[in-house]
Amino acid sequence: MNGDWRNELQKIEEKIKNSGENKITNLGYAFQTQDYYMQRGKVKEDVKRIVDFTLDNKTKEMIKNRQNELQKLVKGETSKLDIGCFQVCVNYPGLLVGMSNPVMSSLKRESDEEGQDSAFKTGFSFDYVTGLPYIPGSSIKGMLRASIEKYKTDVCQWLEDNIGILADERLFKEIIYEMFGDENNEVNDDKMQNNTNVLERDVFLDAIIIDGSNDKILKSDYITPHSSMFKNPIPIRILAIKPEVKLEFHFLLREKIIAKMNREQRFKLYKGLILDLGIGAKTNTGYGSLKEV
Repeated sequence: MNGDWRNELQKIEEKIKNSGENKITNLGYAFQTQDYYMQRGKVKEDVKRIVDFTLDNKTKEMIKNRQNELQKLVKGETSKLDIGCFQVCVNYPGLLVGMSNPVMSSLKRESDEEGQDSAFKTGFSFDYVTGLPYIPGSSIKGMLRASIEKYKTDVCQWLEDNIGILADERLFKEIIYEMFGDENNEVNDDKMQNNTNVLERDVFLDAIIIDGSNDKILKSDYITPHSSMFKNPIPIRILAIKPEVKLEFHFLLREKIIAKMNREQRFKLYKGLILDLGIGAKTNTGYGSLKEV
């Protein structure tokens, strides 16, 4: 079945190529699969094809349909869920996500003078179905949990100012556990084990692209790690989401009180952390900075 699907997609790609159009039908497939990196085309041309990918009308329609499906999901639920969403615009220099994912650049056969160093050297996150870049819900959940723990003092002050909660060490651990669960299985208190059911917690959905910058969504960039202060850095080509690209974050919020907060207060906390701290890789150098649309 998978082989048939791949063969059909390859036929479509070949048909478009023969028609004179330099268009990719599935961005994730083009970037991640061995087929792309085993082509004998020049690296410069291959990189340009990916970076020049544009959101056509069919892709925009698919994005709109996905937004509508999320609304239907909530309306069809019987567990009194509400959807919290907000839209953001990527700031300069862009957004990096999934850099640690496998990349097939080592398989690229070079036939030009640029050499293999011109290929992308880091991975990226692409949605399996649409082939578009996205931020996995698991990454969003992990970022929020890590941020709350890292900026404990600021979060506790926010809880006191906005909700009237005076969070000591014990209460702070309970708040983390009720919202995200216990990832290390270190919590043994009966009171905290009452909230072990994942169906009683908020759901962090994938953040999806909803619009591009002049219909383009990706750019080629470089990072220059310094292995030694006595050696020149070797630039590494990376793929990034362009500035001005718009994304939409979604959360399925439970009606019940969780971690002493109602769902509006929890949503405000999630949203504030993402906008204040950014998301993705290399946030310490400016990547991942977002502004609300």
